[in-house]
Amino acid sequence: MSASVSISSIASPLASLTSTQIKKLESTTGFNFKGHTVKVFDHTIDNLKLAQKAIWAAKALLPYGAGNQIVDVYKTQGESAARVEFMRKEEKKLSVPGHAQQAMRVGAGNCGEHSAMTFSLLAAEPHKAPISWVSERGIDHAYVVIGDPRDPDYGEKNTVVADAWPTFGVAHTLAEGLFKTPEVKETQPPGSGDKDYQLKSRSPLGSTIINRELPAGKPLLMYLAQAHQEKDILYQQWFSATDPTTQYQNENATDKKVFNQQPHGWVEQKLNQYEKAEKEGFPDSY
Repeated sequence: MSASVSISSIASPLASLTSTQIKKLESTTGFNFKGHTVKVFDHTIDNLKLAQKAIWAAKALLPYGAGNQIVDVYKTQGESAARVEFMRKEEKKLSVPGHAQQAMRVGAGNCGEHSAMTFSLLAAEPHKAPISWVSERGIDHAYVVIGDPRDPDYGEKNTVVADAWPTFGVAHTLAEGLFKTPEVKETQPPGSGDKDYQLKSRSPLGSTIINRELPAGKPLLMYLAQAHQEKDILYQQWFSATDPTTQYQNENATDKKVFNQQPHGWVEQKLNQYEKAEKEGFPDSY
């Protein structure tokens, strides 16, 4: 029988962004980081900590990354996109944890799979705030929120976003995010955790199986680039936060933290792949 997975069981060491990394990120992404301080409730700090752990647990379970993010598609020579396509061909209407389990099987996903994974991980464990799987109003994007912006105990300032799809996963409040208008698709009230959302550990399918239909390599990258030039299908969403250096401070000013921690070498690896893709003109002129 497969073992269950949990946020704590797959936690990886994370470290806050260094000043050198921040400068490089500003240069490459075009973001302007100010590191301003935002005052939030004590429980919001706790939820931000939980969200950051859940983001990176979800990413760890989808090691091939996003099937529609330029950096991941280029790095895997199109295999992240091929894995999502493989899953979609087999996929029937599934529950949220069923969707997450299918994504784990291929080890990749778009925002829907990353958010289903994040939601399932959070919903399966004890939580003191409502957790919701949401879609952004007016655009095709899904993510997870902890709290409820309609509830005065949270509002936008104290509702936390857990979005694992962007390249650099950063927990933040809804007020400090790029996506601010969530529509709830599914929610779990505060509680001890719902076993129906418990995921079973499994390794992703091997590349041989995936490559039978869509072999990774330059021809696949060329195919995806052409499809993108005809209709935007690839993105480069670096963050979901407006400023990943924002500092969150509790009511008594006894706790102040940033939530931009990344795995060792992650920033350098992703920026290096992006620079290589740009040099080759992928995807806009590939």
